[in-house]
Amino acid sequence: MAKKVVGRKYTYFYNPKTGIWMKAKRLKNGQLRIVGKATRSEVKRASR
Repeated sequence: MAKKVVGRKYTYFYNPKTGIWMKAKRLKNGQLRIVGKATRSEVKRASR
């Protein structure tokens, strides 16, 4: 089960297989665009 953290500007997805958080930008039309890797501190900040 992939974890998901929804922030204001970005949505973060956790990939358990690699142990890496991915970062997706939330677009105005509701779509997500994958931006790349996210740091752990980014995800912590967004999950508050």
